[in-house]
Amino acid sequence: MKCDKCSFMNDPDARFCNQCGTALNMVCPQCKNNNAPGSKFCKSCGYSFEQSSDSNVDVRPILKNGTTGKKICPACHTINESTSQFCFKCGIALPQEVSPHTHIVGNPAGFWIRLVAFYIDNLILSIGLFLALLLFKDMKPGEIWGSIFGDKVNWGIQILGIAIYPVYYTFTIGKWGQTVGKYLLGLKVTRVDGSKLTYWRSFARYCSWYLSLLILGIGFIMIALTSQKRGLHDFMCNTRVLKRI
Repeated sequence: MKCDKCSFMNDPDARFCNQCGTALNMVCPQCKNNNAPGSKFCKSCGYSFEQSSDSNVDVRPILKNGTTGKKICPACHTINESTSQFCFKCGIALPQEVSPHTHIVGNPAGFWIRLVAFYIDNLILSIGLFLALLLFKDMKPGEIWGSIFGDKVNWGIQILGIAIYPVYYTFTIGKWGQTVGKYLLGLKVTRVDGSKLTYWRSFARYCSWYLSLLILGIGFIMIALTSQKRGLHDFMCNTRVLKRI
């Protein structure tokens, strides 16, 4: 913006001249007309300059580390913006607390996408086990593949396969918060407050799967039936699975 007094060219949003300090004309953002310095309303369209200046203020809560974070709905655990007062998904009033961890995650992941991620992981583990046995065990490919899926029972292969699962799920979830299947589908396992799981909690979460199996899979079906999209193992270990947004 050009200063009427010294003709210095200032930034478009400047209110005072950077060269001589003279108050500059105010350009209405709505109709683009010039107004006298200090005007409260546009003389052409009535636009409020005070409203414009207030809207440019960043009122998001600032955390101690300088970030803004997000708000987590206490009812459905959906992630909302830090300035939100009500959850956009369920309408519940949001707390004033802002979580610094939620900027890397997203909203609750549903039953079907988690099931697909589980099958991807199982396929990867089966192929990895097959290749390892093919290199180090004197067996035909058909016998190895049949043993992995139970057509021809080989107890050595079965025990090895059982041992691989807890190691795989404990390490990947504890290290990165996601398995390969979850990574491919944009899913991540966190604690309810958005923080990272320890290896012990990751191992306990895997072990709690078997409780759901003992009750005919009801613990897994809970993912589809609950608003928080959490299975029995999630409730037991205070975890949830989120899809990045």
